[in-house]
Amino acid sequence: MHSNKYIFIAIPIFFLEILTSQLVEDLEIYLLKIAGLCCFAFAVFLWLTALHSFLKFGGKKKNKIYYFTENLITRGIFSVIRHPQYLAFMFIGLGFLLINLHYLVTILFVCNVIFFYLQTLEEDKFLSEKFGNEYKLYKKAVPSINIVKGIFRKSAPKY
Repeated sequence: MHSNKYIFIAIPIFFLEILTSQLVEDLEIYLLKIAGLCCFAFAVFLWLTALHSFLKFGGKKKNKIYYFTENLITRGIFSVIRHPQYLAFMFIGLGFLLINLHYLVTILFVCNVIFFYLQTLEEDKFLSEKFGNEYKLYKKAVPSINIVKGIFRKSAPKY
């Protein structure tokens, strides 16, 4: 059975971070705000490409949510990183941090990253059980959330 024990902690912290970021006083540092907006844009890109891959390659059963797939998805963004949806949430949190620069948002951002990372570990366990050796090979070839490493691995020449 799929475990969501960390997601139930990460999601409320994520929304608390959003709320806190709106309540604290802003620092008028426009370059950081622009960087924060870029993080939001990148997060949307990650999430939409993950959704596209789920819908196109996942083979979901009728009347099931898109991420309950029958197939191991190793194409699209999933050929670069294994958990783009969780990385997207982390980038949204980073965007709020850069826009607000408040210690409460920083604390919540760190908690957010920790619990989403723990959820990636739970997801890896679940997918290893569901897909067996195929997932273990995929896990060796594709990094969890390190997108820079994933891009370099994917673009490296194959000998």
